[in-house]
Amino acid sequence: MALSLFSGRITGLSIGRDGAGAAVLRRGRGLPLLDRAAFAPLPPGSLQLSWNEPHLSDPSAFVQCLATVRRSLPTSAGRTVLSLPDAGGRILLLDFDETWKDRDEAVEMILWRLRKNLPGDPPELHLDFQVLQRKEGGAVRLLVAFAVRRVVEQYEHLAREAGFLPVRVELHQLSLIRAFASHIEPEGATTLVLWHGETLTVIMLHNGIPVFWRSRFLPADRGGGTPERELHGSWEAYRRQWPGQRTARLYVVTDANASEPGWLTEVAALCEQQPIRLDSSDLYRRSPGVPVVGLPRERMNGAIAAAVGAL
Repeated sequence: MALSLFSGRITGLSIGRDGAGAAVLRRGRGLPLLDRAAFAPLPPGSLQLSWNEPHLSDPSAFVQCLATVRRSLPTSAGRTVLSLPDAGGRILLLDFDETWKDRDEAVEMILWRLRKNLPGDPPELHLDFQVLQRKEGGAVRLLVAFAVRRVVEQYEHLAREAGFLPVRVELHQLSLIRAFASHIEPEGATTLVLWHGETLTVIMLHNGIPVFWRSRFLPADRGGGTPERELHGSWEAYRRQWPGQRTARLYVVTDANASEPGWLTEVAALCEQQPIRLDSSDLYRRSPGVPVVGLPRERMNGAIAAAVGAL
């Protein structure tokens, strides 16, 4: 379903282990206008992040959480972009020498490539892709996002039950990148680092086209790696692919879980650049009379980004 068919409000709904946050935006002169924002917490342990299994161990508690959020929003705010935890999906850059007749054939080619690299008998996938670059001779570079279908469908079904109308489902990192795309200088070599929730993503772009993309889920309660260690791993992997390439600009998107300066100092040293901070507060204006709502920063960033990227 294409969002461009609709006018008026769009709701960004960001889901995380802490709860659900929503932001209702509409087009305005200049920046989009924020008409309402709301948040409701989830009981501890009700969201179990996994690659291949449904995340919600207590669906009724999740519906109650979303229904609480929905009651705080305007009645016309049903059309929704669901922004889901990055740990529930995968994003890859893939190169193909072959061409395809139509989108269905392209999806089959991608699925064939993915099944060769996924362990065991892979489950049914929900998949989307974007052509990033067409090269001489017909070769193409694709950005591919995919998740296990039963994971996505559980979220969609329960969101509808709570009164939302999902028109797009995407991972947090894609919501953020869509929203901030116009803020990123496309010329030269650029580094974009996202530290949202419990996922660190490093993206390298050459003249606006991603050439390197790596995400790592770093949950503190499971003894995950540190951001500093993962940053070093990403830089080493990138330099093996692109030896001698220097970064001209460094952009960083963070939330409250990344407020400590240690990893920012580390990424600045690796890039030899001072970071340019991107924040969701630069993406919208508050409509007159809209009350200030205490959304957790992570949920606010995700909800605003999901809505802005759909306008």
